[in-house]
Amino acid sequence: ARNRLLPPLEAGELIAIRNAGAYGAVMSSLYNTRPLVPEILVDGDEYDVIRERLDAGAIIALDSPSRK
Repeated sequence: ARNRLLPPLEAGELIAIRNAGAYGAVMSSLYNTRPLVPEILVDGDEYDVIRERLDAGAIIALDSPSRK
């Protein structure tokens, strides 16, 4: 987003983007083996990880033919 004021963030802090419009997970890709962000479902004060972040090894395994 442009022209959005955010408080200063320190390394390791988390930030929630509540709405990304048309550019949410449905438009994401693993191009250049760049890991996707995990997806978190929030309901009130409860949350759950509904899609884990893949590590580089798991991403590469998706492109590698299985060896039998």
